[in-house]
Amino acid sequence: MAFLNSLVLAYRPVVAVTPQTDMLSCGHERARVDLTAAGTYLRERGLPRFARTRLCPQCRQEPNPKALAKVTHDPTPASRQRASDWGQLTRTEREQAEVVLRALPGGADIEMDGWLMMAPEQRATIAQVGERFAAGLGLTFREFMGLRVEPAPYVTAAGLRWLQASPKEKQRRREASDVRWLVAERARKR
Repeated sequence: MAFLNSLVLAYRPVVAVTPQTDMLSCGHERARVDLTAAGTYLRERGLPRFARTRLCPQCRQEPNPKALAKVTHDPTPASRQRASDWGQLTRTEREQAEVVLRALPGGADIEMDGWLMMAPEQRATIAQVGERFAAGLGLTFREFMGLRVEPAPYVTAAGLRWLQASPKEKQRRREASDVRWLVAERARKR
């Protein structure tokens, strides 16, 4: 069980939507952001409200040790998740985050230019400000930064079955596709 505690939740792209949920690339579902109170809040302010990526509650991954070292965290899962998310921010993401954080009450003095030179404790303080804001919307800060103007396409019943297939079924489909490709390639060479 100690191994499971060292993992963090994984972000997955939203590949399609159903009337009530966002379908993630892993086949799991999350409630649509645009149908929540947060979606209403974002729509009223003219902000993007459709998810590009979501944190999957069932998929876990090993965190990047370098990312965890960049942001101070305690052993709680929420703190490890925050450290993992904020420790992996790219330069562009940091620049975008700085604009959002400065617009928040009390965020005018936030400077992320020296992010790489900051102490992990300073980074953790900035991360807490961002996560507190996003948590008020029912999102993580990374999910908030990835919102888009247009929703993902709606999924058909066949598409839903394809996304929710078991790993064994997905492997069988890949193998069948490989066989079809090989047969077509041999026919082309004749």
